[in-house]
Amino acid sequence: MHRDLKPENIIRSSVNGKLVLTDFGGVRLVKKPTINSEVGITWALGTEGYMPDEQTAGKTRFASDVYAIGCIAIEMLIRECPCPDGFETDANTGAILWRHRANVSGGLAEVISKMVAHSFTERYANGGEAL
Repeated sequence: MHRDLKPENIIRSSVNGKLVLTDFGGVRLVKKPTINSEVGITWALGTEGYMPDEQTAGKTRFASDVYAIGCIAIEMLIRECPCPDGFETDANTGAILWRHRANVSGGLAEVISKMVAHSFTERYANGGEAL
């Protein structure tokens, strides 16, 4: 997991022109879960506006990075940064309200909306699934 995906952390390679990720300071290696009886302080790593609720609560998952990429896609389409307060959302569902501001196909809109679903259980589980 990268945990801090945002436009500033995506650059174009001068060698081959491909997009590459930078700023791996927050990357976490995924290990099998362990039980820890100690109580500690939970803090979230990431950038406001690109972090879903579970990441803010310190419970980052692969679907959290999918959410961030979906936010970047919306930002590119509506030309509005989600920082610092996030995009406008539906008060009842938490869904990001963006479709009325972008001219995209219904299929692409469905993919992006699933990427930024409020609940991680409704999102693509990981980047491979989203592709």
